[in-house]
Amino acid sequence: RQPTVEFGTPLDEPDRDGYRNRSASARIGQRLGGGAEWELHGLHAEGNTEYDSTDNNEDDFTQQVFGGRLQLRPAAAWDTTLRIGRSRDDRLSTRLDGVPTFSGPTRFDTIRDTFSWQNDISVRENQTATLGYDVTEDRVRGTTAYTRMSRDNSALFAQYQARVGRSDVLFGLRR
Repeated sequence: RQPTVEFGTPLDEPDRDGYRNRSASARIGQRLGGGAEWELHGLHAEGNTEYDSTDNNEDDFTQQVFGGRLQLRPAAAWDTTLRIGRSRDDRLSTRLDGVPTFSGPTRFDTIRDTFSWQNDISVRENQTATLGYDVTEDRVRGTTAYTRMSRDNSALFAQYQARVGRSDVLFGLRR
């Protein structure tokens, strides 16, 4: 980057900024008899990003996602699916050259846990009723003191889908 002024402060960082990312993901599952299926999946990524700034100019990050799904068919017209998962995003921002900054090192670490139970019931040909329950819980840790460090969202939902002639109809409620 050419020398410039950023937010009223001179900025001259002629160094080459780098980016590194290593990641791996996997998914495994199996179809069982009677319409049953299970699946597990995961992702892990970590890396480093360098950039020009008058404050912190380097981020180290880790991202992870893990989850599972179980689908069962208790009756010919009824599919039920359970899903569970966790995701994490952890980011540490620092100064590459070690020069003290206005903000100092900053960390932002979030975790999200999810659970879902969905039931799909075939009412008639081309008509499906769906009933379910979702839960999401978020938590944050880090150098910023937020008013609330966690939140959750839970909901019951219902939906009706039908094909009428050449049209699709959908009614849904979520609370």
